[in-house]
Amino acid sequence: MEYFAKITSEQRSKDGRFWKYAFIDIQTGEKDCFYHSHKIDYIPNLAGKLNISSDNPQFRLYRDYKQDIVKVANSFQHLETSNQLEKE
Repeated sequence: MEYFAKITSEQRSKDGRFWKYAFIDIQTGEKDCFYHSHKIDYIPNLAGKLNISSDNPQFRLYRDYKQDIVKVANSFQHLETSNQLEKE
């Protein structure tokens, strides 16, 4: 399954074999989680395209997570420019 989501937390499973990641689906506001055997590199509170398995709803596994940093940076730069124009 593919989501436009934001990862909100991570924690190691009790047996230490997996990492559990909580996320929020930006489009629906629903909270869910997935598991991965390794720690994932991501920027907290930055939304991205999350791809997880849908075979077992009780134990969803990570496939891919891509955050569009360039798009966010461009949006931030546009906001700064807009604020500066308003002040002038």
